[in-house]
Amino acid sequence: MKPFDLEKAKAGAPVVTRGGVSARVICFDINDKSYPIAVAIGRCDGGERIASFTLDGKYYAEEQAQHENDLVMATIKKTYYVGIYRGEHGHILSTFASEFLEDIKFFAAPHELLHIASFEVEE
Repeated sequence: MKPFDLEKAKAGAPVVTRGGVSARVICFDINDKSYPIAVAIGRCDGGERIASFTLDGKYYAEEQAQHENDLVMATIKKTYYVGIYRGEHGHILSTFASEFLEDIKFFAAPHELLHIASFEVEE
């Protein structure tokens, strides 16, 4: 898990609790010195509850230890594709990695496309 990043969260990057519960930031400017961030936290029944956090994403301002309700940056998984193809002299070659399957098909089109492999990267 990546630590909470206020600027990324303000830019819209997704956050979750350290315990893996969904979290949706509502605002960053509650009139409260200690807990200015309002967040809708997912509940077991599918609903949400409102909780407030410090600018560091902490659930308890005075607590030094990590808490399962602290905010962290959500892991974002991206899928990439690589094409394996036979070149003009029979060599086995690969395309560049791309997020778009169409790029792989286009690049390999003049050749014999043997396989398209996909892999996920966590950002």
